[in-house]
Amino acid sequence: DILKEALQVEKDGEERYRSEGYGQYYGWEWFQVHAPTPRLHKMVTEKILDITLSTRSGTHFRVKEPELALEVIKALEEPTLQPPPSVIPENLFNIIVGHDNIKTLVRYAIDAEKAVHLLFTGPPASAKTLFLMELARLPDSYYCLAQTTSQAGLANLLFTYQPQFLLIDEIDRLTGEHVGVLNS
Repeated sequence: DILKEALQVEKDGEERYRSEGYGQYYGWEWFQVHAPTPRLHKMVTEKILDITLSTRSGTHFRVKEPELALEVIKALEEPTLQPPPSVIPENLFNIIVGHDNIKTLVRYAIDAEKAVHLLFTGPPASAKTLFLMELARLPDSYYCLAQTTSQAGLANLLFTYQPQFLLIDEIDRLTGEHVGVLNS
């Protein structure tokens, strides 16, 4: 979005400078593309943007290769093939006796378009872990035990695997730092 807006601001700025006879167009500033300066500086280090003018009062940027940037934007906006929908095993929850209302609720959560978070609570031996073990059979799911998961390991798991279903057993044993990773 930043790149798309930057290209439009550059085009408009060049036309305005040319029509009003201002001379050379030095580029745009961060507030014109609604982007934080650190992100723009990162784009400079990645050779996407150039700094064309830097003063005490501001920094002006330009897109390094506008034609290439347009091609990339068009390619990203083209519809892509969607991955096949996750196949739910027909025998999911067959090993769990009873708890039919919970089984139905979980199936609705699996099929929901938006993410649904479930928290299983109850006394010992109420099939909480059994439900999680069954859900671990779903494609693109990841099961972990809270006591054996470090904060760094949890962050790595989320960013590396990007599971659709993250199943954390005994989640009440996670520390505040772990919860911070889950919220990010």
